[in-house]
Amino acid sequence: MKVVIAGLGDSGNYIAKYLLEEDFDITIIDINEQKIRLMSDNEEVAGIIGDITDISTLNNANIEDADIFIAATDKDEVNILATQLAKHFGVKYNLCVLKDSKYQSEEYKELFRNKVIPVDDIISIDNSMIKSIFEQIKYNYIKISNVLTFFNEEIKMFSIVCNENSLAVNKTISSIYESMRENIPFKIVGVQKNNNFNMAVERDIIREGDRVFVIAEEAYIKNIYALFFDVDQSSHKFLESQTPNIIICGDHPFIKLLASNLARIYNRIKVVVSPAQENMAIAIDLEKYGVQLIEDDIIADEYRNNYIKSKDDIIITINKDDNNTLLQTLFLKYQDFSNLFCYINNDEAEGFLLSHQIDHIITPSYFMMSPILSYIRRGVIMNAYSLAKKAEAMEIIVSENSKIVGKKVDELEVEGKFMIAMIVDEQGKIIKVEDSTVIKAQYQLIIVVLRKYISTMEENFLANIDS
Repeated sequence: MKVVIAGLGDSGNYIAKYLLEEDFDITIIDINEQKIRLMSDNEEVAGIIGDITDISTLNNANIEDADIFIAATDKDEVNILATQLAKHFGVKYNLCVLKDSKYQSEEYKELFRNKVIPVDDIISIDNSMIKSIFEQIKYNYIKISNVLTFFNEEIKMFSIVCNENSLAVNKTISSIYESMRENIPFKIVGVQKNNNFNMAVERDIIREGDRVFVIAEEAYIKNIYALFFDVDQSSHKFLESQTPNIIICGDHPFIKLLASNLARIYNRIKVVVSPAQENMAIAIDLEKYGVQLIEDDIIADEYRNNYIKSKDDIIITINKDDNNTLLQTLFLKYQDFSNLFCYINNDEAEGFLLSHQIDHIITPSYFMMSPILSYIRRGVIMNAYSLAKKAEAMEIIVSENSKIVGKKVDELEVEGKFMIAMIVDEQGKIIKVEDSTVIKAQYQLIIVVLRKYISTMEENFLANIDS
C-alpha cells in the first residue's frame, strides 16, 4: 500500500513514524528541506521537497499511484486544498488533518458530506480529545482512564492503574476472572508495565504500578472496577451524583475550546490563567459560557485554596510548553491532589508521568491514528485505536466471504498476539467470548492485536473480508 503524507509538522511527523514501523510504501512531502532530509536519511521513505499545493510537487511524488493521501500540515486551509488536488489525481482515499474546530460545525460538515470539499475523512484531534476527556470526567469517581468507545458507545475499553491498594495486585488474570461471580462479558486485553504494553495472558500476574486495559459493556464498568478496588458503593453513588469542580489551568489555545464544551454539561468550570495579554484574550471569550476566570499561578499557595475546594477536584493542566505542564502537574501531585489531567504534546513523556502515578495523560498523537487506521487496515473497519503504539484495537464487521466464518474462537486466537475481545451478534446482542464461540457472518468483533502481527492476522484471518 502506498501512502503519501503531506506536511511534516507535529501531526505529519507522528503519522509517518507510526506507519514506518510497518511495511508501507511511504512518500513524505514538505517545503522544509531539513525536515525531509532528517526523516528520509534515517528511514526507508521517499522524500519530496516542495509545496504540497503545487501540482508539479504532487507529480514528483507520483501521487496518482497512492492508495491514501494524508494532508497534515499545520495550516488547515492548505490541507483542504491539497486533498482537492489529490482527488483530481485519482487517489483512492483522501484524509485531512484539521485543527480549527470551526470545521466541525454543521455548515462545514455539510460541505464535506456532499463532497463539495472532496475529503473522505477529517482527522479532528481536538474533538477526539474533548470526547475522551468527557468520558474520563464521567467516570472520574472510580479513577479509570484511556476510555475508548465501540459499538455505538455501548462498549468501552479503558485502563485501570493498580496501586498498592488494588485487590488485583499479585493475582493472575485468570484468578481475577474467577472472582467475577456474575456472568458479565468483559475481558482484560493488555497490561502496560513500565511503559511496555503486552497482550494479556491469563497466567500473567498483575503487579503494583501496572496499567490494565479492560473491555466491557458500559453498564458494568463499576462492577468490573470492583474487581480491582474495594468499592464503597454508598460513597461512589454520592460522588457519581455530584457535579465535579473542574479547574483548567495553563496558556494553551485549546483551553478555550475545551472549557466552552465542558460548560455545556458542567456548571462548575474555572479557568486559571496568568495575566499575560494573550491568556486574557482566551479567558474573556469564555465569560459568555459562564466559566469563572481567575488570574493566578496555580502552583502559588496564596490564592489556590480560594478556588480549589477539595483534593478530589478535577484539575486539567494545559500549556504550550510541556515543561510548564509537567511542573504544574507534579507540584499538584505532591500536594496530594489526585484527579489530575495532564495535556502533553510529547508522548515520550508518558512513561515519566506514569511513574509518578499521573493516571489521566492526554496526548494529541494518541487520538490521531484512529481514522487513519480505519482506512489502512483490511476489512470493514468501524473503529480502530492504537494502544500504547504497540497494539491496536479494531472493531470489524465479518463479511460472508471472510475466512473466519464458521471457525471457533480458540482456532483463531494466538496467545500474546491476537485476541477476540468482544462479540456483538447479528441481532445486536453483546455475547461473552468463549473458546467454543463460533464466528458468523455479520458479527461485529472487537479484536486486539500486536502491531508486528497485524499483517499475518489480516492474511490468515481477515483475507477476503472486503473482496
